[in-house]
Amino acid sequence: MWAIGTLGYSLAAPHLGYSVAFVFGQSTPFVTSLYSIFYFKEFAHAGKKTWAWEILMLLSFSVSLGLMCCAQEFFVCSNT
Repeated sequence: MWAIGTLGYSLAAPHLGYSVAFVFGQSTPFVTSLYSIFYFKEFAHAGKKTWAWEILMLLSFSVSLGLMCCAQEFFVCSNT
């Protein structure tokens, strides 16, 4: 898995920009949270408050990744 991630980073970095590719490469908390929810079912008996915090964390992480991509797109288009 690590080698696949490194290969993906190496292939995507020249096209996305190294700052955005680094952010995607460091998104392991997002991936591990999805694994813990869907594969390991660690939150199967969690309360509503725990689920609310978990969903809030996943949404904020997704929004930050999306905004990072939008910022990269804006700066690449405006500087050319």
